[in-house]
Amino acid sequence: MTDRNLVVSTVVSGLTTPTGIAFLDRNDFFVLEQLTGKVKRIVNGAVQSTVLDLGVNNFRPASINRILPRLRSGSSRLHAT
Repeated sequence: MTDRNLVVSTVVSGLTTPTGIAFLDRNDFFVLEQLTGKVKRIVNGAVQSTVLDLGVNNFRPASINRILPRLRSGSSRLHAT
């Protein structure tokens, strides 16, 4: 780390190949696990639930790399690409 104002710290542990993150709030976010295809909701540093299981095929070169929250008044959607 070259910037002394930045700090690296573990926010949550026990995830499998986390590759994407989408924040809902300061301590509330989704994490995408690339090899499992699961999207997990993290609240205050703890896994609350698996909100989506995409059932990826690990033997193919294509993969899921990011998630994007689409929040609208009265509803929310999650897009994986």
